[in-house]
Amino acid sequence: MAMPSNQRRIRQHGLTLIEIMIALTIGLLITLAISSLFITMRQSYQQNEAIARMQENARFALELITQDLRHAGFFGDIADPVDIDISRGPATDVDSCGGGIYNFTSASNVLNYGRQITNPDGIAFYNDCVTNAEIVTSGSSVLLAKRSVTTAPASIQSGFVYTYANGSQAQLYSPANMHSLSGGADWEYQPHLYYIDANRTLQRKYLRYSSSNPPTLVSEPLADGIEAFHIEFGIDLDRNGTPELFYTPADGSASDATLDNAVSATVYILARTQDRVSGMPGGKTYHLGRLALGPYGDNIYRRVYAATTELKNIRHQVMLRQSVGP
Repeated sequence: MAMPSNQRRIRQHGLTLIEIMIALTIGLLITLAISSLFITMRQSYQQNEAIARMQENARFALELITQDLRHAGFFGDIADPVDIDISRGPATDVDSCGGGIYNFTSASNVLNYGRQITNPDGIAFYNDCVTNAEIVTSGSSVLLAKRSVTTAPASIQSGFVYTYANGSQAQLYSPANMHSLSGGADWEYQPHLYYIDANRTLQRKYLRYSSSNPPTLVSEPLADGIEAFHIEFGIDLDRNGTPELFYTPADGSASDATLDNAVSATVYILARTQDRVSGMPGGKTYHLGRLALGPYGDNIYRRVYAATTELKNIRHQVMLRQSVGP
């Protein structure tokens, strides 16, 4: 006897092996596409983060160097540092360091010098200020900017070095050998020496003071990933306040009268990422003003940054000499 049609067993149909394989293949392709997109986005994020960090370090380095250049030659209320009496300063210099770290006889001794270092002998001028073991000696510079802190100290501290200026006279002194002037103010003396170490870190040396010991030069790291910095000074030949040529002192010269007429400075910084960036072409040459560096070809992303600043105090000294002669 036949079963009624509504009581017939409904057959269930599954997937065939081919359909399962097609579904797995499609799922695998989607997974691979998503994974590839994730990896690409992650690499892009890391590269953008590395480049952003590089830009931040470069701009921070530029700001520090240009700020010191703007204040170079400031020693309080005195027109020209050549007039500063240094006989009451520390009995011994920290070192000779570019003509003497307490020597302000000319602009070139206030900016010693932002010179280009192309070989280890090039830093001999700085003697014990910075050594071959500390510095990368290829394609970079050393800058010693001499200045006083622009805020008058609340009190005089033993072991420190100050300039005292009253508008017409100034003396460099330590509290152990006090100044003999009146009617002026004290300004803490704090020069800064910039260089790049072998780890491509911008370093700065400054005078560390102690109440019981003479001042000593110590280093502080400022910014990572700085391949090189280069400075070109604007030279005012006719002393009208405007530069007629741009100039960088050569290696090893003990003095450079050309810098006595510097009124501006352009600072170039070649910054780099800490890690390799895929797809970065090799064989590129980087121009820091008239200085060319590279090619490197190591897949490290690099970029040149630049800023120009007026040497406000030095420019004033240059124009002052226009009226009084050399």
